[in-house]
Amino acid sequence: MSTSKHLLPAFPYIQQNGDVDRLHAILSNTSSLDKILILIQYGSKLMNATVFKPQTLSTSTAVLTHDTSLFLQKFIISVKESAIHVKLDNLSAKMGDIRVFLRLWGLLGMYKHGVRLSQDPPRDPIVRMISKVQWVIDTIYCPLEATAYLSSHKILGAKPLTQAKLHLLCCRIFVVHIIFEAVKMFRIRQLSNGVVDKAWWDGLISNVAYLPMALHWSNVGGIGLSESMVAVLGTIVGCIEVNKLWHKTTL
Repeated sequence: MSTSKHLLPAFPYIQQNGDVDRLHAILSNTSSLDKILILIQYGSKLMNATVFKPQTLSTSTAVLTHDTSLFLQKFIISVKESAIHVKLDNLSAKMGDIRVFLRLWGLLGMYKHGVRLSQDPPRDPIVRMISKVQWVIDTIYCPLEATAYLSSHKILGAKPLTQAKLHLLCCRIFVVHIIFEAVKMFRIRQLSNGVVDKAWWDGLISNVAYLPMALHWSNVGGIGLSESMVAVLGTIVGCIEVNKLWHKTTL
């Protein structure tokens, strides 16, 4: 009898699960993993901005209520919410950091994408031109973001001011990418005589959600988006991407 057959009785309740297999396939792929991290990053930020938003508890509350037990109860709840708020904030920041780290070798992906564009370019000249322009600006984006990220971790030597400028430039490149993507999507819709599928609508919603965030990050003072608004928009993108990824992943 083989060794594997001897081991099987020791795990009688472990059975193959399609959902677990699918999740493993998603998390084993860098591009797919990024979609999960988007949802965690902005989902935790959304929870912070809504459910676990710290409440300011002043000493005047105790004077007004004249109820020490009520004050202590509110104080304990406030402390617990503040602790959860900090943890969720740390989680969101870490997910964002990991996402940038995973993009450090993005130039390899851009190389493969460039090869595909050369070997099998879109038939429509407008879509083809936009795809090539997006490839160029996305290729420029990769080393700029990597330089800023590695410098922020004291690996490269760019000064904090230079890092900030690189981040702004990357965000502005992202804005241009989104605008070109929108033009390309509506061109595709035009070519299909207005008939589009769910994937097209998912892409449109993602871009509509991404655009205000990218514009906000592209300006030193932002464009007035609150943290909760950014969290909502990011969570929308995360939900769409994870749902699309889950149904697309085959076992």
